[in-house]
Amino acid sequence: MRADRYLAGAVLFLGLAALLSQCDSASKAKVAATPVPAATPGSSCPAGQTFSLPSAGGTFTFVSPADAALSATLNVPPNAVSSTTDVTIAPACNAPADANLLVNSAYDVTLGGVTLAAPATLTLAYDAAALGSLPESGLSLVGVAAGAWAAVTGATLDTTANTLTTTVTGGGTWGIWLSCVDGSVVTVANGTLTCTAGAYVLACSAGFGDCNANIVDGCETSTATDIANCGTCGTACSANNDTPTCSAGVCTVACTPGFADCDFNAATGCETNTAIDPNHCATCATVCSPFNMATVTCGAGVCNGTCAGGFLDCNGNRQIDGCEVNILIDPIHCGSCGTPCSPNHVPTPTCGGGICNGICAGGFADCNGNRQIDGCETSVATDPNNCGGCGIVCSANHMASVTCGAGFCNGICAAGYADCNSNRQVDGCETGLLSDPNNCGACGHVCSGGTLNCSSGTCVP
Repeated sequence: MRADRYLAGAVLFLGLAALLSQCDSASKAKVAATPVPAATPGSSCPAGQTFSLPSAGGTFTFVSPADAALSATLNVPPNAVSSTTDVTIAPACNAPADANLLVNSAYDVTLGGVTLAAPATLTLAYDAAALGSLPESGLSLVGVAAGAWAAVTGATLDTTANTLTTTVTGGGTWGIWLSCVDGSVVTVANGTLTCTAGAYVLACSAGFGDCNANIVDGCETSTATDIANCGTCGTACSANNDTPTCSAGVCTVACTPGFADCDFNAATGCETNTAIDPNHCATCATVCSPFNMATVTCGAGVCNGTCAGGFLDCNGNRQIDGCEVNILIDPIHCGSCGTPCSPNHVPTPTCGGGICNGICAGGFADCNGNRQIDGCETSVATDPNNCGGCGIVCSANHMASVTCGAGFCNGICAAGYADCNSNRQVDGCETGLLSDPNNCGACGHVCSGGTLNCSSGTCVP
């Protein structure tokens, strides 16, 4: 493609040369295709220098900030302009890129839009020491025409002063070109330059590249080991939370503690923060469980999120099963982790709303209201204080012994007393058989006739 481009430039040059042959000899020293003004420099363009050009003319030199040996000098004769105007010389901005253009040798020259009444002399200085093994005799002057570089006819190469000189009548873009003879070969660092169709073609040795786009220093970059140009020029190894290395043209990373390469892509470095990423918590393969979790988070490499309402992490492992326990219904963790419902006289302990509530075994009841601690702790079949039900107390009234059997109060009456109303729970042995004429000596024995009184359990007059 490069050869085609320069062939097209050569054709353009020949056509314009024929046209210029009709002009005077002074015109023949100008650029074959008169260089068009360079694009207006933007904020990314290198800074140049502006000079004031009076009608008396003058010499103006701009030294390249990239290399003090490089410069552009414009020598304007008297009366080339009718009034004072500005001359600006700056590193070329937006000029066509080309490997055969000497690095930092191109300049934009602007003359405030005026055409000089008399030709000025433009001199570009180069650094001979920077040419390396390239022949100095191959340098030539080129200018931008129709968006491409074209040869400047009549330019003078001075290898003693290290300059190329031509005449111009207006602004434009000029540079120094590395021309060559087809078939010639030049050895450069880690590669060779072969001249093809009037332009050098660089071939790099394996593991090297021309990453600064400067054929003068050859293939200066080891693409086998350079982390900024690993494998190919411009392919930088990521330094994202890692220490990168380039080996045999392949990036590898050593992650900073707390980070990992979980997408297995060295181009993104160690993109994952394993200290806080719930999908890669502590390690790339460790995912925090979302089971019954309101929020799934990772802190210091440990899954720790917030449990959903009614759930807790009772096994201390939110990575495997999140908040695995429903404390509203689990009789082993009822209301909180490690709070089991008591199986004491409860055949099937259950939990509802975080409260132990299983059904009591027959003859037992939960009289203290705490089935979590002691289940159904009370035998309502035998407990005289909870006889037949919680809080049902057998009366001790005239009782020699207060007992409960099968849920009924049934103790032994004190001597001389009897339970004539058959309710030992309410009033025990309420009847005194020794003195009650209605129950004299025994329940239901009523004194009558002439013996209406009862004494010592016997009816007497």
